Amino acid sequence: MRSQQLTILRHKLARVLTFAVLTQVLVFLLNWYSAIKFHPTQFTWLLLGLLVGAVEQFFFTGPVARLPIYLQIGLRAVFVWFIGMGLLSLLMVSDLEPPAMHELGLVDLKALWKHPAMERVALNAVFVSALVMLFMEMERLVGARMFRRFITGRYAHPRREDRVVMFIDLESSTRYTEQLGDERYFELLNRCFELMTGPVLASNAEILKYVGDEVILTWRTPEAVRDESCLHLFFDIREALEREGPQFMKRYGVMPRFHAALHRGEVIAAQVGTIRRSIDLSGDAMNTCARLTSVAKEMGGLVISADLLKALGTPSADFRCSELRELDIRGKEQAVSACGVQRTRKPEH
Repeated sequence: MRSQQLTILRHKLARVLTFAVLTQVLVFLLNWYSAIKFHPTQFTWLLLGLLVGAVEQFFFTGPVARLPIYLQIGLRAVFVWFIGMGLLSLLMVSDLEPPAMHELGLVDLKALWKHPAMERVALNAVFVSALVMLFMEMERLVGARMFRRFITGRYAHPRREDRVVMFIDLESSTRYTEQLGDERYFELLNRCFELMTGPVLASNAEILKYVGDEVILTWRTPEAVRDESCLHLFFDIREALEREGPQFMKRYGVMPRFHAALHRGEVIAAQVGTIRRSIDLSGDAMNTCARLTSVAKEMGGLVISADLLKALGTPSADFRCSELRELDIRGKEQAVSACGVQRTRKPEH
């Protein structure tokens, strides 16, 4: 659990640094376009980016992130304005202010906070931060790695890739919906997805999409089989949910459990859609994994295909695999070999 918390912390710190760098780069570009002479104090924007990025990652989460969007924007604008003015005040106190501040007659803090030009400076800070926030939100919508590939045009044309795919599905979802109602069921489901964050980051998996109560994850095959991370992911998710078990029972009266299927094969990765575009994976590997999920539902755990087992090699002492079975799967002419997997011990970190 501690290692997963550290993984989440590293992820958040990396996003804070990204926010700061993007803020500084954007300011440099805007200043260059506006023919504004360089001054060392322009690096103050890097500090602004660090502060705003930190608040984005560590404050605008949980209850705050569930506020109406206009309230979130208002809170962000107020925060950025005060931070921007605070940094200018710090520059003045430190005698590091740009020459332009003296030209405006800003010789003390009182004049700084009252001068109309400072409103423009604060608005610039809000504008730059808003652009970076928008960019970061777009990245989060599709996933950081997928977003970079979208920007670079990697999937502008279909590409064949060797990938491992996991379909992980909530058990008894229909019963939970009837028992809890739509709104509380959605809360339960979203809480489950939140608890998956640490295990997903630790396994280096990519979340391809959410489909109702199902999550589709993927790895490049070498990443998936390294340290058997694709196998550990399922059991780490199960443990994360079990640790939260008392809270689930207290709030919802149920203990959510998931089953999953893992398969390795060739997929087609490409941008799809016109009105709304996304990057998707398709092919027989995706269809096979989806069908194996129904087998996992019957077994109540994790099922992996023989193709993935071959890529993994002989499983370590951390896992015990059942005997391979030939499964007749709907929609496929040939039987698919698969087996169930149990984790016998958790690896030491």
